[in-house]
Amino acid sequence: MGTYIREPINGFTHLGGAILSFVGLLALVIKTTLTSASAIDITAVII
Repeated sequence: MGTYIREPINGFTHLGGAILSFVGLLALVIKTTLTSASAIDITAVII
């Protein structure tokens, strides 16, 4: 019943990259909203 992960290192590095990219997105959105940017600027940062 044990599960076998075929490429564990590959999965962990991709998970780490996804987490770091989400943290970067949050940082950019927070910075953009704190500088009183317009809705178009915030949308551009999110995209």
